[in-house]
Amino acid sequence: MFSKFIYESKKHIGDRNEQQDDLIILESKDKKRILLVLADGMGGHRGGKQASRSVILAAKDVWQQSAEGTRYSPEGMLEFTITLAFKKMKANGEQANISPRSTCVILFIKDDIAYYCHFGDSRLYHFRKGQLLRRTKDHSVVQMLIDMGQLAEKDMGTHEDQGRLLKWIGGEKAPQEIVVEIAEIRKRDHFLLCSDGLWEYVKLAEMERLLQSK
Repeated sequence: MFSKFIYESKKHIGDRNEQQDDLIILESKDKKRILLVLADGMGGHRGGKQASRSVILAAKDVWQQSAEGTRYSPEGMLEFTITLAFKKMKANGEQANISPRSTCVILFIKDDIAYYCHFGDSRLYHFRKGQLLRRTKDHSVVQMLIDMGQLAEKDMGTHEDQGRLLKWIGGEKAPQEIVVEIAEIRKRDHFLLCSDGLWEYVKLAEMERLLQSK
């Protein structure tokens, strides 16, 4: 069992008129569990800021209902968070006659195990000994081109179809498939959760360098 978690968060509005990224970090009082959530409202749909906030509020509600991650299974807690986020978005959207949508990535750590899920192109990177071990695969057209061997990963951020997503939270239909992935973690492993506002511009080598610095 790890003695402590070390974490940091940062938001930057960049060249946008409105900050539609949102995040929350929730650590249990006994320091044995931690939940990290990042959401990025989809700017092509009205209510992007409201959508990402719905994900964060849902995570906070489920964390409290689950007694800081002890009442439900880890997979169940993540699934409940996604489901509640959709319900909050849909209710808010119906009141304002809009269809807010958001990407998100959620990480829960308990007993040296990481549980995570994502929608859209918000990502989780898992580093070990300063090197990338794995990252989530975007639910996007550009990721599909990568998988088909028609595009190099280094060109993802500048491709004309970047931003065309295949999965998200929000809209009219509730998420049909919530895939929770599991990874064993070791001391001094690093996790990075980010929106496309970071990974489009920051190269992998720079991420690795920054995470190894003090």
